[in-house]
Amino acid sequence: MAPMYANGYMYIFEQENILTPFQTNIAFYRRYIDDIIMNWNGTPDSTTHMLETINNLDTPVRLTMTTDTQTVHFLDIRLYKEDNTIAYTLFSKPTNRNTILHATSHHLRHLINSLPHSQFLRVIPNNSNINNTHIQLQQMWDKFKSGGYSNKILQAALDKCYVTSTTELPKEKRLVFPSTYTTMSHHLKKSLDHNWRIMRNDLIQSSITIHEIFGYRLHTLINTWR
Repeated sequence: MAPMYANGYMYIFEQENILTPFQTNIAFYRRYIDDIIMNWNGTPDSTTHMLETINNLDTPVRLTMTTDTQTVHFLDIRLYKEDNTIAYTLFSKPTNRNTILHATSHHLRHLINSLPHSQFLRVIPNNSNINNTHIQLQQMWDKFKSGGYSNKILQAALDKCYVTSTTELPKEKRLVFPSTYTTMSHHLKKSLDHNWRIMRNDLIQSSITIHEIFGYRLHTLINTWR
């Protein structure tokens, strides 16, 4: 729930304190929870003034800022100018450690085998330059190899990534059932699973999805035992 509250708070904050008072200077603005990227039309001094104005407000929000005329990092992407366009590539903080989960780890086998696919899949769509894509895929391959992964697993994961990235897969909508976890939760889920086909054939089928997801919050008594 914390990201939802943070996102809601920042939405109101940015409307009142960023987008409205500085709208003439902001050519582009996007935010992911509390990470912000913007294209500022103005002098470096005006950028500093904007930051100081926001941080001097009587709110708990304090922003830090990184500015550059050529390249900037946002989340795990690096944006940079290239031939009068904005290009992008996957960005990772420099580290001397290989943080890839080792293939001999006592985690579930399907989890270990799925890691190469998920990591390769981050590289392919997050590069606008094909040469950077190949370089970063090779770097990722080498990390997994040093972590004990076989060529067979890595090649299968890479082939699957290329199929996934070039095929438009329809995103399936899912209906979430939020409730408090009790001893009856299992029986409720079992009953809904058993009768889901009937519910989908009902008049409200436009609101019913193929699959349902159950989300629980802990019961008050369970919370007191933790």
